[in-house]
Amino acid sequence: MGAMTLDRHACYSALLARDVRFDGRFFTAVKTTGIYCRPVCPARPPKFENCIFLPTAAAAQEAGFRSCLRCRPESSPDIGAWRGTYATVSRALALIDAGALDTGNVERLSARLGVGERHLRRLFTRHIGASPASVAHTRRVLFAKQLISETTLPMTQVALASGFGSVRRFNETFQQLFGRPPGALRRKTSTPDTVSSSGITLSLPYRTPYDWEAMLNFLSARAIPGIEAIADGAYRRTIMLDDLIGWVDVRNDAKSGVLCATVSFPDFKQLPIIIARLRRMFDVTSDPCAIGAALSRDPMLAGLVATRPGLRVPGAWDGFEIAVRAVLGQQITVSAATRLAGKLVSAFGPEMPGHAAPMGLTHLFPSAEQLVNRDIAQIGMPRARGATIVHLAAARIADPHLFDPSQSLEEAVARLCIIPGIGAWTAHYIAMRALRESDAFPSGDIALMRALSTNQTKRISASQLHSRSEAWRPWRAYAALHLWTSDAASTPPVAKRIWPMRLLIDRLPSPIGDNFVVWDEQGHVRAMEFENYEARMQNLLQKYYGAVDLNTGRLPTNISEKLEAYFNGDLASLDTITVATGGTPFQRDAWSALRRIPAGTTVSYGYQAAMIGRPKASRAVGAANGANVIAIILPCHRVIGSTGKLTGYGGGIERKRWLIAHERRYAS
Repeated sequence: MGAMTLDRHACYSALLARDVRFDGRFFTAVKTTGIYCRPVCPARPPKFENCIFLPTAAAAQEAGFRSCLRCRPESSPDIGAWRGTYATVSRALALIDAGALDTGNVERLSARLGVGERHLRRLFTRHIGASPASVAHTRRVLFAKQLISETTLPMTQVALASGFGSVRRFNETFQQLFGRPPGALRRKTSTPDTVSSSGITLSLPYRTPYDWEAMLNFLSARAIPGIEAIADGAYRRTIMLDDLIGWVDVRNDAKSGVLCATVSFPDFKQLPIIIARLRRMFDVTSDPCAIGAALSRDPMLAGLVATRPGLRVPGAWDGFEIAVRAVLGQQITVSAATRLAGKLVSAFGPEMPGHAAPMGLTHLFPSAEQLVNRDIAQIGMPRARGATIVHLAAARIADPHLFDPSQSLEEAVARLCIIPGIGAWTAHYIAMRALRESDAFPSGDIALMRALSTNQTKRISASQLHSRSEAWRPWRAYAALHLWTSDAASTPPVAKRIWPMRLLIDRLPSPIGDNFVVWDEQGHVRAMEFENYEARMQNLLQKYYGAVDLNTGRLPTNISEKLEAYFNGDLASLDTITVATGGTPFQRDAWSALRRIPAGTTVSYGYQAAMIGRPKASRAVGAANGANVIAIILPCHRVIGSTGKLTGYGGGIERKRWLIAHERRYAS
């Protein structure tokens, strides 16, 4: 069903079935009652001839209908059928959410978008069914209704928090729309006490499924110390608006299909802006079913979508903050960039008052004014990159709307790339997370190229990746998240831990001597070494994982049977054993390449280096193989000298010779 061309019969069938898949995609206005409802409304369905189907709540309100008190349209997922049909409308709505029409008018809004006022009104009529002003008014009313239904805030504070200029106007609007004062609506609900000294809690509905675990994993890896914290299944961070400070806490209520956002902030007038930012940050308005169906046309992405059907693109609380974070992440690992961000905040960020935030949240992110003309390199980063942050801060000061979603993707990228030190990768990453551009795609990203090269002997190039991504438009940002997530799963980065990693160890006999096999509680093999190399194995485990709690256990059957099958001649069984590695990104690339060398063949170190796109790194590859702690399963015995000579092997040359002969015998 497309925007403004809703199929009446399809809509009515969804209404009769109360099909949750259509919740938020259209609204049913009933001519005989003057009420509009969600498709899942529990009330008795109206007759077909009495129904008008509209794409948005704003269209229903502009047509003169009032919202249902039973199904509460304000609590439906905001995923109208029009979404994705016109980027200008999407950007306009984002600006309206951010308060563009609270402090300005449609003329100024259209100017920010670079279109004429009349053209913008025509676009809204075509895609939304209502004018920009009506959309803003409807959202104001529905947000007020949500505050009435979900909180115990006094009506005066509800009026101010929802953007009404006065309590009188607030009361008149509700009397006109609902035929009763706002207080009467609360008396008809069983309102939980969601207002406390710690803040006010509101729900952010989303379209299921929602992969909350993946969202938290992504944010956790990039959480800036002192600013952000992930604990107990929740995301917390400090915030600042108009020189006022506070904090937010967001957690998932999967049973209800909502995120629960607790906001602690001294000025309730900022609530609409805070909630709008959180909705964009956690991507609650996306339609995972529609996006997944589009990406699944690519056979490789189809498997990734099936594995994580509710994956979202994490947004950003503040555009300048995420832009600085992107610059810090240029050409270094995620964990290294996160540490640098913590140093930046510690050096330049304002401190939070001791009583103002939960434990662990100690600072606010520094503003552009606090970073411009500062020596950023003092925190331990290249001077050129520090200068880029200074240039970025100056650009933000010169243009306060630099990170507003007011331009096309191409225009936004070009505008960002003008800033010295900002390239295409950084600009697309900023567009993806700060501007919420669904088609942003950093095609030069090494992890994306690695994820698409899993079954190839040579890593694909950035240009090849870009060409491949053309088929994923307009959802390339979501494709990137699927690829990043799959890459992280296949080569998990493991940081040293401050608490011991619990591992299990058992002995496995083989024709060339007993082996020690180490695995984690998820069943991933972490190490395999011959018995006379146990000390080396333990040293490498501590190097990769920090403190290790090694306990004797019984090797899982699925691992022992596959290893025994390998020694009995079933060479392919080795490839089905799941491993998890530590080490550097380069080492993990080198070890991953080992599993792509066919059993029964040998290659040189130069060939292995070429497999990972580093043809001149044969010595580094040799060093990486020497640090491999998972013998046989990661078959470094298949790599020999360029002259055909058997080179050093952790288990000894005789064992290497036996393994090569064994594989050649059964491979033929």
